[in-house]
Amino acid sequence: MKEFNKHNKKELSLNEIKSTGFKTPTNFLDSVEDDFFTKIAEEKLPKTNGFEVPKDYFNSLEDEILKKVPSQTKVINLRSRLKKAIPLAAAASVLLFIGINYFSVQSETITFDDISSTEIENWLENGYTSINTTDLASVLDETDFNDNELIDNTTIEDIEIEDYLNSIDASSLINEIN
Repeated sequence: MKEFNKHNKKELSLNEIKSTGFKTPTNFLDSVEDDFFTKIAEEKLPKTNGFEVPKDYFNSLEDEILKKVPSQTKVINLRSRLKKAIPLAAAASVLLFIGINYFSVQSETITFDDISSTEIENWLENGYTSINTTDLASVLDETDFNDNELIDNTTIEDIEIEDYLNSIDASSLINEIN
């Protein structure tokens, strides 16, 4: 076994040392096949030119094209088209605005009488408005209440009025009138 290992070592060292003197370029064998088929394809190509241009063709080409194009081309002005489209767009937007507002309005309108006083109090207490008590006091001071409006809403009987007049002092009543 030792002899076999010695022999293998000698062969490996000889293979490393041996040089044939020939060198091939890198990727030579990969490109040989492509070069071969390219050479075959070139040989099949015709040796003569397949197309011929008439004499003075390029000198007269421009004149021939200009003969086929009409001399007066119709120019469409973009400004005139926009002037026609702007009123149509404005009318369409107005109609759209009216249509949206007309069809989205509720059939039943809510009035101030429909809202109860407790709803208004809750609305003010929960801070759904920026009105403070000072603003409310100034509005109520400017408001002139009509006594008839207060009386119409309440019914006072004669007995209640007599009891009220009997319960208060006459001098304080005279002071209130003055």
